[in-house]
Amino acid sequence: MVKLRVSVGGSYTDLTVINCNDELHPIEFETQDFKGRAVVRIKDFVGITNDGSEPIHNSDYFKGHNRKFSFQVEGRFKREWDGEQVYFGTDFDHPVELPTGFDVMFKIAKYIDPIVKSVTEGEKPWILSPLVSSINILSAWRPQDANLPSPPLTPRHSSEISRHSSLNILGKLKIGHSQKNSPNSSNDHLDIHSTQIQILESLTTETFDDTGIPLGHWRQHIEEDTSISMNAKHITNTTQRRKHFQTEKARKEFVFNPSLVYGFEFFSPHIDFNTFDIRLGLSMNIRKYLKGQP
Repeated sequence: MVKLRVSVGGSYTDLTVINCNDELHPIEFETQDFKGRAVVRIKDFVGITNDGSEPIHNSDYFKGHNRKFSFQVEGRFKREWDGEQVYFGTDFDHPVELPTGFDVMFKIAKYIDPIVKSVTEGEKPWILSPLVSSINILSAWRPQDANLPSPPLTPRHSSEISRHSSLNILGKLKIGHSQKNSPNSSNDHLDIHSTQIQILESLTTETFDDTGIPLGHWRQHIEEDTSISMNAKHITNTTQRRKHFQTEKARKEFVFNPSLVYGFEFFSPHIDFNTFDIRLGLSMNIRKYLKGQP
């Protein structure tokens, strides 16, 4: 039986398997561009844990919510980025054979998120959208004075687990400038994976001092709140924020402030990562098309 594993790390070569649904122990990570922590929730999770223990199958988070998973990240950027430079989505390291019906599903997805961009052919396909207009929940707050780190996990690196016993599913948040074949630069980017939450080092020298960047208390649950990060009183919920950032001008005017802690959450009722089934107008299983890659 193929099992899902979820890994977090500061680079592709430094990943640690984490325990899904462990909301009291977020995994912390830091690179040159970002300092943060994350929790991944998978409904009815039956995958691999970091210490071989029985998985935490569920979370109270799912009670009253029609959701199959949740990726929650909070942290601070170490330099300013505008809303047109930070993208969220999915990419692959190798070509992917698209299943029948993908075009129909993508049209539905584009109806939900009109700004989503994609390159589905070629060596490294991707589907990305600006974070500020696509993420389900965006919140920001000032860090508290006390920096209380999460209790450390006992690391269990992905390399210790047979690759054929698990599959990685990828969601990516990228930071960078636009170029011809991608909505961002390959040199400056922050990757957030559904099974690999990573931040790759930026080549820029314009960074903030990362010594002692306080994040404050971990917020077990976050709600939409842009009152501090946006000077727009008419934007009070996710729908209004997404509509506001439909234009490139609005996205470029928004700046991620390094002095604030940002919370991001992505969730959906359409994908079951235990079985890799997608239900979005049509139903299909995508496991065989991924060929074991994120």
